[in-house]
Amino acid sequence: MKVTSADCKNYIIETDYPFTSGSDWKRKSKRKEGADVIRVFSNAVLGRLIAVIERNGEIYGSMDETSGVTVSLTTQLLANPITVDLKKADTSGIKDELEEGGYSDREIAKLLPKYIADFSGRIVWGPSDEDEETEDEDHEVGFSCGPETKDGSLHDTFDGNIDPKLKILFEDFPIVNDRLALTINAAENYHELQFPDEMKACDVRKIIKIRLERSGAVRPKGW
Repeated sequence: MKVTSADCKNYIIETDYPFTSGSDWKRKSKRKEGADVIRVFSNAVLGRLIAVIERNGEIYGSMDETSGVTVSLTTQLLANPITVDLKKADTSGIKDELEEGGYSDREIAKLLPKYIADFSGRIVWGPSDEDEETEDEDHEVGFSCGPETKDGSLHDTFDGNIDPKLKILFEDFPIVNDRLALTINAAENYHELQFPDEMKACDVRKIIKIRLERSGAVRPKGW
């Protein structure tokens, strides 16, 4: 078996960085260490150098050779493989909302199936329509995320029990001005993520997209 650069890139993606693609990795060097062949690949966005080891005609493993490289906060956040489960909306909380709305048990029994049937089952998301220049000035990027209804729209109040998951998904963002980075439900299923001066809105948008979609949220066409 002949090991190729494409094989090495696929190994890096499958083993270490599943949110990247082959075009993100460029081969920097190739060397021999005894019977092993070492190919080093770089990722400019992540600031990483990964060496893939070929032994006896097969990929034996990989090692990080990034030591000494200064990694920015943006790069660290892009590289963090944090994920949560956003593949399906949890409708178990609808009953609680109906109870809080003052409905009787009898009314809830009639209304609950209709409410649940109104959901498609997907968690959907979409970016803010705010321009990036304004977001850079405000140090804040907004995005919509929540359960999808059968007509293809975002439900305006029910969160599908994803709010606690969103907190986990962005918990590694730094506190800004003594305030937690993520504001859940700043408006109806609309969330805001603050970021420090050293970051740019375009990078934060990229991180939001990567993490939400890697976790199972879907961006519908036209959003």
